[in-house]
Amino acid sequence: MAGGTDPSEARKTNKADRTAKREAQVLADAGMPGLGTFEHVAREWLTTIHEGKVSEGHSERTRIRLEQEAFPWLGLRPIAEIEAPELLQRCCARLKPSPRRGGLASRSNSSGRSGPGNPST
Repeated sequence: MAGGTDPSEARKTNKADRTAKREAQVLADAGMPGLGTFEHVAREWLTTIHEGKVSEGHSERTRIRLEQEAFPWLGLRPIAEIEAPELLQRCCARLKPSPRRGGLASRSNSSGRSGPGNPST
């Protein structure tokens, strides 16, 4: 134990770092988001949890919205670095008053699509 460092622990740490870098490079080469990024975690959630709880159409709409709205500005960021105030600021900026209900509605919900809660007029 030179300098208070356990050589065995140092080797394990170095090996884990090399493995993580190798895995990240494989994902990057395949055009996939790195481990621990928002996009990686979100896609994993979509396939392991969300798809089993909602209809196929709902799951597909969720995936598309993530790809269009969240992944461009959050996708490559480590999920541990993303803070709630940042999300709230970004999400609230996308909301606008709904004259029909006197409350807030997302822009995507006020696009004129028909359906429950958004009847065509």
